[in-house]
Amino acid sequence: KMAARRRRAAAAPPQTPDAKAPRSSSAGHLPLPYRPRLALLLPPLLAVRLYGALASPITDCDEAFNYWEPLHYLLYGRGLQTWEYSPVFGLRSYAYLAMHAAFARLASSVLRSKVSVFLAVRCALGCTSAVLEARLAARTCAWASGEAGVALWALLLSSAGMWHAAVALLPSSFAMLCVLAAWTAWMDASLPALPAGSPPADRSVRKAYGAAIFWVAAGCLLGWPFLCVLAAPLAIDAVVALGLRRFVARALLAGALLAAPSAAVDGYYYGRFV
Repeated sequence: KMAARRRRAAAAPPQTPDAKAPRSSSAGHLPLPYRPRLALLLPPLLAVRLYGALASPITDCDEAFNYWEPLHYLLYGRGLQTWEYSPVFGLRSYAYLAMHAAFARLASSVLRSKVSVFLAVRCALGCTSAVLEARLAARTCAWASGEAGVALWALLLSSAGMWHAAVALLPSSFAMLCVLAAWTAWMDASLPALPAGSPPADRSVRKAYGAAIFWVAAGCLLGWPFLCVLAAPLAIDAVVALGLRRFVARALLAGALLAAPSAAVDGYYYGRFV
């Protein structure tokens, strides 16, 4: 019987790994059997961000006096002024506040209480962050693996820093949102829906890189200029993928589309070009 078993084992074809079987990203760990979609990733993030908008304190004096007070001035015609907003110096841009003032003015037309308008602005910031975080996690699931995407989602969901930063009225928080959008677009550039090399796929890749460059420019010009250092790897990859000429053209176009309205808003409020 043992000899017969050996002959059958010798005659059997060698076992080859199933190409369709999911592979583990690391030895000893089971792979994630599915990749969660945006509809599954978004609701927990929305719940946490809305709770943060209602419960998290303002921990930065700059947020109170350099952004909430000038926003109150834009809405109601009065508010405290710091020296950075003095027309003598003109160090702060009103363009960042003008974006939020548009939503706050709409909210104030519906909500009578100033506290309600304050909370509405924070809730809008939190919801925006939740959507961008969920999109980034979903793209990571598709671009890397389900394990990586869910790990990123869990870290964002449980991060104390994100709980505060997502609802803060600060340019650095706006820059953070732009990074989330830019990194999502960057991964989109590596996931064309059509076969690589075809003209539609090439247009899709160029469009994704253009969106990533635009969001980096928005974060730098309207948020925090040091974002350009963080975006250096994206810039290098875009130059390699698009070529230097196309990269420079898209960067200049994004800068012009953002700098012109920003200069117009600041010129209106400061009464001069700053």
